[in-house]
Amino acid sequence: TSLAGCLLFSLPTVPYSAPMFITELQNQEVQDGYPVSFDCVVIGKPLPTVRWFKDGKVIEENDHYMINEDHEGCHQLIITAVVPTDMGVYRCLAENNMGVSSSKAELRVDCESRGMIEKSERMNEY
Repeated sequence: TSLAGCLLFSLPTVPYSAPMFITELQNQEVQDGYPVSFDCVVIGKPLPTVRWFKDGKVIEENDHYMINEDHEGCHQLIITAVVPTDMGVYRCLAENNMGVSSSKAELRVDCESRGMIEKSERMNEY
């Protein structure tokens, strides 16, 4: 038997509950080429399964996206090196047999070339 099975049997009085976000995703703004992470904490019983989406499409873990989670309900999506096409709305969807809940946040990317142009325009104002 697994440890998880033992925990379920030792806590029979804990009520079942739909997923609930204790910590919501936060909007992020990051420079092109830098990493960024979206973090949240979700609880529920049974333990919710979590999926990540960008602009409504499921995110699969790969070299660009890292997905982490622990047994305390902490979930994290890391974009290892942001590119302009990463701009959009990210959603964390948590689901168990009691319900569904989600949290979303927007990612904005500062393109270095745009930043350089704005900087030079500001310098010309003086």
